[in-house]
Amino acid sequence: MLTLSEKLEIAMGAAGIESISDLARQAGVTYTGLYVAMKRGRSLQRKTAERLAKVLNCDPQWLREGEPQKKSKRLGKTLKEATLCWGCRNAVPEGRYGCNWSRRLKPVSGWHAVPNKVYRGAEVGDIISWNVRECPEFIPDSEDPKGGGK
Repeated sequence: MLTLSEKLEIAMGAAGIESISDLARQAGVTYTGLYVAMKRGRSLQRKTAERLAKVLNCDPQWLREGEPQKKSKRLGKTLKEATLCWGCRNAVPEGRYGCNWSRRLKPVSGWHAVPNKVYRGAEVGDIISWNVRECPEFIPDSEDPKGGGK
């Protein structure tokens, strides 16, 4: 199970935020309260988690509860639930299809996703991936107007 510190480190890296004080300022929360919660392993208050999640573009429940996920070595998959992207037409950027993530590896605005570390071997090490739960740009493969589907 990831600690709050590890979760914030992952999400901050993905969001391009360099320090806890920058995160606290952008989210409008107190640095001291956030620091104490991290160091003492305490859970975040609901409103604090929501403010942080908005800045980090992640699920506030993930920040609060930290339910452990058993990771597979496949990028973006967990044994609990596969990422929404694997069934999305926009996962492969071809022609008019594609999203901010598949084209530029930047989070999609408005998605609900859980960042996680995935081990990709000794030469690559850990990388940051996302388990996407909801996405405004999701198009099921089966709805491909060209009839491509799965």
